[in-house]
Amino acid sequence: MTTGSSHDAPLLKPIINQMKWMKFEIILADKGYDSRECFNEIAKQQAIPGIPVRKNATPHAKGSYPRKKAVIAQRENYEEWKTHVQFQMRCIVECIFSGLKRRFGEYFFSRTDQNRTIEMWLRTIMWNVLIYPR
Repeated sequence: MTTGSSHDAPLLKPIINQMKWMKFEIILADKGYDSRECFNEIAKQQAIPGIPVRKNATPHAKGSYPRKKAVIAQRENYEEWKTHVQFQMRCIVECIFSGLKRRFGEYFFSRTDQNRTIEMWLRTIMWNVLIYPR
């Protein structure tokens, strides 16, 4: 839950730190997270980074071996890489977010972070109640 004017990549580390209680196998993200810091942070969590790299990305490590591996894998066979990291799951999650926003609006009514979290949980529960009985 970020403001519309903030960049995504610098917020990955705080988001992952808030989720320390969970074990991740793969972390999927879009090209906005293509930075050495993001790849290193995901590798610290012992997860596979599912981040597509830019077209002109160089396979030099420059302090991020996980990003180097991703660049090489995507250059060799992009479709195989997508299958390996299950990148199609990102599309499913984006569809759910889109449906939630269409149904309940894009903005929260709560002001504090704790109440926003509760509001998001309640919206998610309502979404499941409205969608799954069909």
